[in-house]
Amino acid sequence: MTAISRLLVHQTLVSSLKTRLAPFATDESLLHYIDKHQDIGALHFWEMDPYIILGMSDTRLPHLTDAITFLKNKGLSIVVRAAGGLGVVADKGVLNFTILLPNPDNHISIDDAYDFLLELVSTWLSDYGLTVKAEEVPRSYCPGTYDLVVNGYKVAGVAQRRFRNALAIMTYISINGDQHRRTALMQHFYACGLQGEQTAFKYPDIDPDCMRSLSDFNDRIPDLDTVKKELITHLKEQLQLNDSGILPLDLETIKTDFQKNETKLARRQVDLKE
Repeated sequence: MTAISRLLVHQTLVSSLKTRLAPFATDESLLHYIDKHQDIGALHFWEMDPYIILGMSDTRLPHLTDAITFLKNKGLSIVVRAAGGLGVVADKGVLNFTILLPNPDNHISIDDAYDFLLELVSTWLSDYGLTVKAEEVPRSYCPGTYDLVVNGYKVAGVAQRRFRNALAIMTYISINGDQHRRTALMQHFYACGLQGEQTAFKYPDIDPDCMRSLSDFNDRIPDLDTVKKELITHLKEQLQLNDSGILPLDLETIKTDFQKNETKLARRQVDLKE
């Protein structure tokens, strides 16, 4: 990885429908900022409760209106993200975070970036006696080659976004809570959205029993605030930074880009009025 001198840390809390695009606009703005400031990285935590975060492919379900109605009837809000992938669940037991790094001349391969994230999570979970590996869990929601797996169950999903000389590694980890319920929600979402129709794009045939939360394997797994502190510590060591290199993000530095990106993201939203 490219050496950096500073890691900017920020947390976004989504408290209303008006702010539901903030995490994604912040990620995009930081990506553009780091493209221009190659000695800086960022770690962005964000929380949404309760939300379903859809990918663009989800908006092409043949019966999308019925699928969205199902989610709304369950008391869930919906947002469509810019990054690739399919729908995921966000609630108070799921930690979402993005690591953003300079990538001059695209010398960091896609696999190398995923391996960087895997090393971070592996080191952290080893403190709790857990071993994590990367492999696709096809019947999970938003399956991918770098699904993070503990004891054969998916506990986290990872995606990437790249812009010129910067990259973002986006991760959700199910820390605690009823992961079976989350997975069943997405199973029913696709059942409502497909209604048995065949589509050119292959949507996942979800099995609610293939995913778990970390707390299912070790009851010492801490709350989300503690997990954030532990991840900062491990990432600092992985990037070989000292305490003085960890700084809070000044939102003024990305304010203009944030407003532009929020507007662009708003155009991606399907009819999700509450």
